Amino acid sequence: MRNRFTYFPHAGLFVWVIACVMCVMGLQQSLVNAASTVIQEQNDTMGWKFSIVEDAKYFPYRTSPDIQYDGLSRPHIAYGGDKLYHAWHDGTVWHVETVDDSPGVGYWAVLQINEANQPIIVYTDYSVNLKLAWWTGSEWRRYSVGSAAWQSRPALAVDSQGYPHVAYRNYPDFDLTYVYWTGSSWTEQIVPSDPGRVSLALDDADRPHIVSSDWDAHTLTYAHWDAGNWVTDTVDSVFADGTSMALDSSGYPHIAYITDSWPQVRYAQWDGGQWVPGSIENSVSSDAWLISLELGENDIPHVMYEGGYWTREDDVWTHLGSGCLYCSFALNQLDEPDRAYYLYNASNYAYGVGYSPWDGDVEAVDLAGYLNQTIDLALDGEERPFVSYFDDANHRLKLANRPDTAWEISEVTPILHDYGHALAVDSVGQPHLSFSSGSVISYAHRISDTWDFMDVANGSYFTDIALDSEDTPHITYSSSGLQYAYWMSDTWHTELVESSSGPHSIMLDGDGTLHIAHFGSALRYVYGTTENWTGADVLTGTYALPAGLTLDGIGNPHIAYTNQSVWPPSTEYAVQNGTQWLTENVLEGECSNPVVDSDGTVHLICLSNFEFVHAQRMADGWTFTPIVDAYNTDISLAITKDDHLMFAYHDYLSYDLMLAEVITYDNAIYLPTIFSP
Repeated sequence: MRNRFTYFPHAGLFVWVIACVMCVMGLQQSLVNAASTVIQEQNDTMGWKFSIVEDAKYFPYRTSPDIQYDGLSRPHIAYGGDKLYHAWHDGTVWHVETVDDSPGVGYWAVLQINEANQPIIVYTDYSVNLKLAWWTGSEWRRYSVGSAAWQSRPALAVDSQGYPHVAYRNYPDFDLTYVYWTGSSWTEQIVPSDPGRVSLALDDADRPHIVSSDWDAHTLTYAHWDAGNWVTDTVDSVFADGTSMALDSSGYPHIAYITDSWPQVRYAQWDGGQWVPGSIENSVSSDAWLISLELGENDIPHVMYEGGYWTREDDVWTHLGSGCLYCSFALNQLDEPDRAYYLYNASNYAYGVGYSPWDGDVEAVDLAGYLNQTIDLALDGEERPFVSYFDDANHRLKLANRPDTAWEISEVTPILHDYGHALAVDSVGQPHLSFSSGSVISYAHRISDTWDFMDVANGSYFTDIALDSEDTPHITYSSSGLQYAYWMSDTWHTELVESSSGPHSIMLDGDGTLHIAHFGSALRYVYGTTENWTGADVLTGTYALPAGLTLDGIGNPHIAYTNQSVWPPSTEYAVQNGTQWLTENVLEGECSNPVVDSDGTVHLICLSNFEFVHAQRMADGWTFTPIVDAYNTDISLAITKDDHLMFAYHDYLSYDLMLAEVITYDNAIYLPTIFSP
């Protein structure tokens, strides 16, 4: 959970006003109690403000959206990953709404629509929380149902009163759990069956029928509620990796399932006295574990999975299509399967939600953006932030800048993969980028609203860029060693700096000398100008990846690097003092590039033990201040002339691109931000 705080610059006045109001109301004691629990005096002299740079939707791999039709034959789709979304078509256009904006929710969204045409969605979050959202006709109401096993797809059905029933694997006991809404509360039961994949249906008397795969005993188990008890039966002695169930007009269960061996697609139905087994396809893709079954007119079964869409009449199965990977389907008025699924690019990132009618083309219902970890932050002369980053879902190198209070997002160029990019901002506030497309190092410069592009040289990975006092670009890159490119006389000139190189960081000083920290066979520091380079080992015998290089006020280089030779990796720090390099351990985890303030204090933003930590190198050693919970992400740090810190990062719960900015205060008081549901 992310801990966010609201900052009150005049907190003393704020508390005084509240105290006066509460005094008038005779609630002085409430103020004392509230102050003891929610008002915390901060000893640090920094607060942090967090803002969203780009609110990008994210749809997870190996899951699927869910589609259903309402009573007016309008398609509805539930899906998510970063948040929970609901889309529906009014006959002309698609409407998309956010149902739950909590970060990291929407995994395995399962949708049903009751007779009042109210969508009901059960879904999980990034952890183990199982939730349910219910449209009342005017608002979405959200409920906490329980704790579900991670990556476990729940099952949902709606009874004759329009109330939801849910079956799922609980956590931490992994019991098959059945829970339903009575109209005022949730009632829970444990079903005597070991669950794997779960499917649920209700009969005409609203009695539950559940099929589950017991992965330990390798059995497919059917359970139904009868006369106040759960009655279980073994359908098949097999490891069933995917299951789907529907009840026919007689209330008898039909089950489509995929076995782990071969794998095979099988079908079983109850005829009133026994299970009648059958086979649909004997060999299918190993990815075909997600299977869907619906019964159409005259109880004709329709089965779909990756690689196959089948129907059966007169006990004969007919193959009618290729199905789809990680999709769901719903039968339209003509008993034709209309599908919903994520649209994947060549990198297996979902860039959108697709709706495909049986007799039509694919429609993009909603679009996503997967923001790659690689981020670079730079400030212009007025200390306004610019952030470059890569959208892997749409294969776009992007740039965000904040000229005033709002962020502006622009697409720099389409490239297939992010092999590295770097950002610098010139004296008139225009961005410059170097980037690699995998075989060529390119340079981009924005003039007003137009991007100008040039190919610099052949090169594969890792690049950095710096601008001199005349805003001329200097670019480094890796290609058979550490290469340096500079612009002169209307052309690019390149030269070899050192024969081996990998990740690196550069900086130009006021004299035009280029300083480089890079890792080849060792962590190296190199400085110089054209064809005049001096280098030295900073650290040998260690796999040390430089996070960044900076210079202090007297020109001493400071390098932060990740020691990948130990596990877990740790961040270490090196500073040149005269002719000697001093190295020291910072903390366990990975850190940003270093910055040095006007007092000579070195600052890092680190990711350690699932939280961001502000690390400062003081005279007596390193100090650490926790900032906020965080997950694996790239961090880029900048500092203003007034020593205010900013860092950009990718939030791995909301999947948004974020900027954190320091707020200084004196004797301030923080109150927790209260978010309404």
